Amino acid sequence: MQQEAPMPHNLPKNIVIFVGEDNTSLQILNASIHKMISIGITPIFVRVPAKSNHTPCLDLLRYQFYESELIQKNIVPYIQSSPDTRYFALQTIQQMAERYALPILEAKSVKDQDLLDQLNQYDFIGAFSLRCFQIFKKNIRR
Repeated sequence: MQQEAPMPHNLPKNIVIFVGEDNTSLQILNASIHKMISIGITPIFVRVPAKSNHTPCLDLLRYQFYESELIQKNIVPYIQSSPDTRYFALQTIQQMAERYALPILEAKSVKDQDLLDQLNQYDFIGAFSLRCFQIFKKNIRR
């Protein structure tokens, strides 16, 4: 098995994750959070509500029903309330933040100046969006 190269000591070790709280996002984070922490990367979660100024096409609305209404509001709560978690043991963003002592920043928009000011307090190597459906039009770092 190939060993991972260590991170240079002079780089910041935080990474900003603009994250949605849908099943897909939680699956990805649950599969990767421990690895990030174990190699010294500290995620900074940013929760921004999904919003859209346009009406999606009918096919997208149908898929949105399956993902949002059916899975997120019905199936996920049912499975999470089950005493048998062998098949579905997902931690929420809040649970991951508490377990690993990670910050969670809240904002109405990725363009909010308050959010940008908060982010600039952290020394981070980068940022990515994990199903945060807002459009990033300007730099998040000064």
